[in-house]
Amino acid sequence: LGSYPRGGVLTGLQNLGTHPSVPASLVSKNRKVGIYGFGTFGQFMAKKFVNAFQVYAYSRSSYAAEAGAMGVVWCSSLEELLKQRLDVLIISTS
Repeated sequence: LGSYPRGGVLTGLQNLGTHPSVPASLVSKNRKVGIYGFGTFGQFMAKKFVNAFQVYAYSRSSYAAEAGAMGVVWCSSLEELLKQRLDVLIISTS
């Protein structure tokens, strides 16, 4: 995002505008996005990407029902997630 903390304040977000979105040239249901860690932030990211990409997710705890409800493919192991030949992998762990 080009943002970084400075003096306890996150700066550099002004380039995102008021409603950031994925550029139309990058949107393709053929692109695969994986999310490793499907807690609060992972689910937030999935909701943003699921309309534009095929989204796959894995987490230590099972969120299979939550993933299915939002149209995300749940993977039962990290190995299964990585076998999906992902274009992008988002690591969302603490």
